[in-house]
Amino acid sequence: MKKIALTLCLVSAAFLTKADLVADWNFNQTPAAPSPTPITASGGAESGTASLDLSHLSSGDDATIGSSFSGTSVNIVVGDANGESLFIVGGTGEVENGKSIIFSLDMSGYQNLVLTYATDRSTTGFSEQDWSYSTDGGATFNSSSAVTSISSGFAKATVDFSSAIDNDSSILIELTLKGATTTSGSDHFDNIQFNADDYIAPVPEPAGWGLISAIGLLGICGVGIWRGQSAARRA
Repeated sequence: MKKIALTLCLVSAAFLTKADLVADWNFNQTPAAPSPTPITASGGAESGTASLDLSHLSSGDDATIGSSFSGTSVNIVVGDANGESLFIVGGTGEVENGKSIIFSLDMSGYQNLVLTYATDRSTTGFSEQDWSYSTDGGATFNSSSAVTSISSGFAKATVDFSSAIDNDSSILIELTLKGATTTSGSDHFDNIQFNADDYIAPVPEPAGWGLISAIGLLGICGVGIWRGQSAARRA
């Protein structure tokens, strides 16, 4: 009975949790070219600590936030303005192919991380957006998902990290760009959201419950055997 009650409590707690906005980037800050780095999150519970690092690109001139690079309402956080977007080009000799931008997040108290964002691609821009994550400060990155860029206007993309990152104070999320075929070929990014559930620590099953269950089963079997023998003697 206690086990059943605890299970019901855990199930109820799961239903009560809701996705929280951990951090988002709407790129509506003062236009800059090249873009500043790091870029602090625009909002979310971790807006004071979450950041986006553009320094791993070959040239800061290849990443721009500005009024000429209009944003979108796709995947926008309620209350945000439809302003600018992040604009990354292939660069001279398409040098940015294989280069990355990196998000830093504090996931303490959170689980089931899901990334959503709006993306747009020019015909010669990056054809592949590869996402990976690190829980060891960047020593190793684990591949998570590849998102093919959209070539005909902004569209929403989703990357699910829910089975990999729980309750960790130092998370790096890396986006690696590939497939640009010209210097000016570009991808746009806007309304980048990281959402997660409140963390619920797993409750291990006490070893005693297994023993109690086994004893109970033996008792039920014993009663069944006794009843069978009694019926046979009466016959």
